Formats: sequence, structure tokens, C-alpha cells
Amino acid sequence: RRAAEAAGEGNRAGGAGLIDTSGFSLGHDTVLTRMLALRPSPVQVHYRGHPFSTGAAFVDLHVSDRASSPPDYRTHYSERLLLLPSSHVTHSLPATRDDVWLARDAAVPTRRQ
Repeated sequence: RRAAEAAGEGNRAGGAGLIDTSGFSLGHDTVLTRMLALRPSPVQVHYRGHPFSTGAAFVDLHVSDRASSPPDYRTHYSERLLLLPSSHVTHSLPATRDDVWLARDAAVPTRRQ
């Protein structure tokens, strides 16, 4: 019901597009996902939730970059790929231990541990 109400509000607002920034994951049935399925907007876009296709016929575009979504993989996306000229990741990694308040003698775990 909440999805239908939200989709109705989106239709009444007359917006040109709707951007999903959360994406889908196993067991993640959100109001937004159900609302997108009701097609409240003429253009529906997936951006930043994850680098994979949503697999949903109701999502038109997938915003990414060439490293995360190589152009050769276009056939694996249900959406049309819109590739940005540089990385679509908007955060930067810390440069030093001081940036993350990590003591100079502290152990740093790795994936191998």
C-alpha cells in the first residue's frame, strides 16, 4: 500500500525521472523497489547501489563507469548503461593512518587474516 501511495505521489508530481540509490539485494524488499515497479516516473535510473544490473525491466538506466561496468558487459545489464568519464565512486580512501585515527603501531587487518 505504501508503495502504491508513493508511486501515486510521484505520478502527480510529474517528475521527469526517479533515481534509485539503494539497489536490490537478497531479502531487501523495499517500498522504493515496489514503487519503481509501479513506474511512477517516465525515466527510472539506478545509481550507486551496486555495480551490477538490477535485472528489472522497470529500471531504464544504470549509471556507472568503465572500471565498474565494462562496456563489453553491456549484454549482462537489463538497463541501458550510462558510463561516466571517470569513477562514479564519490568518496576517496584515507591517505594516512592519521586520517582514520589509527595508531602508528596498530595492526591493520587484511583479507588474508
